[in-house]
Amino acid sequence: MNAWQAQRRALRALFDETPPPALQRRASRRAAWCGRPPMAAAAAVLLVLAAGGAGWGLRGAHDAPLMAAVARAPDCFAARAAMAHAVYVPEVKRPVEVDGAHEDQLVTWLSKRMGAPMRAPHLQGLGYALEGGRLPSGERGPVAQFM
Repeated sequence: MNAWQAQRRALRALFDETPPPALQRRASRRAAWCGRPPMAAAAAVLLVLAAGGAGWGLRGAHDAPLMAAVARAPDCFAARAAMAHAVYVPEVKRPVEVDGAHEDQLVTWLSKRMGAPMRAPHLQGLGYALEGGRLPSGERGPVAQFM
């Protein structure tokens, strides 16, 4: 401990300069702010809230072109289908209500709920595969959706 104190005294003797008054004032203000844990906590909370608000505001930003298209043509069947697609496709745990492996059950279930015979699209020749389907609501009742 004595060696450290001796080194400190030697350094002070070597560099015995008084900082400019402006620098002293800034240092004392900073030391006063850092000495207040509630202020630091409040600043941290504000930072977290600002970051959370920015994240919340940016959610779904990639869907803007789709939302703009639906806003221009809300009565268009394709626009409503695109909106349903955008709503259901991000689902990770359960993207469909009945999966494509049970196509017969899916078609039977949708036909019964729609009150009309349904057929799953067969687009394998174009490189698509039936993922499954679900029953979202439309303007006048249920709508069959194949994915």
